[in-house]
Amino acid sequence: MTAYQNDCSGSDPDTILQVTDPPLLVTVDVEGVVEEGDFRSVDRLASLLETFGIPMTLFVTPAVTINRPEAVARWIGGDHAVGLHIHPARLGGDSDWLATYNKSSIRTFIGRGQDVFSDNVGIEPTLFRAGRWSFSQTLLAALDEQGIECDASQRSAAKRSAYTFGDVTEYPMTVFGGSILRYILRPYGIDGIPLHPDAFLKSHALAAPLYTATAREILSDRPYVMVSFHDYDLVDGVLHRRLTRYLSRVTDWYRSDRIETLPLGDNP
Repeated sequence: MTAYQNDCSGSDPDTILQVTDPPLLVTVDVEGVVEEGDFRSVDRLASLLETFGIPMTLFVTPAVTINRPEAVARWIGGDHAVGLHIHPARLGGDSDWLATYNKSSIRTFIGRGQDVFSDNVGIEPTLFRAGRWSFSQTLLAALDEQGIECDASQRSAAKRSAYTFGDVTEYPMTVFGGSILRYILRPYGIDGIPLHPDAFLKSHALAAPLYTATAREILSDRPYVMVSFHDYDLVDGVLHRRLTRYLSRVTDWYRSDRIETLPLGDNP
């Protein structure tokens, strides 16, 4: 049973809530390039990781692995879980949505990324997230054949636990929003809104709803809560400060865990 102290029903970002369970999964899509040849966002992420000193799950693009191999190797050797992040358009694909490709093509893209990791940091990643949250059963099948053990690409329309597909464990993102919100967003192809603080914290007016949504997820019956952001969010000074503040709050509320340690649910 989750233990709580104080009330988190309001939208005050300074609300203090002590939570012992369920675990928090902080994931970062490490894209690297802000402008051509500019990887300062990775350097800022490295500094943030040292400041917080908690395990995070980092999904790293091949470009970052090539241009910042020392940082990626340090994360692998530390407390963080490190996986592969693929945008197929950056690897010669016609579409940036992995779900639009057949299994053979998806395997080719993943294999290229695994080779980059192997050549630059000496390991083949077994964790994965698709760019643009492009998810499909075909993707899971391709991941399984490529030896990927964990995926976190699925943005489910409803709350669900982690589950297995073959030898792959899928960790769906934490999403929020009721039936009315889903109806409004359906024409845009959005079934659920993940806890991506960068999308909310760009606007001061949306910061309070983000904290409220996070608090509601804390109070719900979830096996874990996943929040996600991008390394390039740290380049903008205002967003960097707001994101750091948000992470400080949620890491006070939850114990941070690596993705592999999270509980499994029933298979779909």
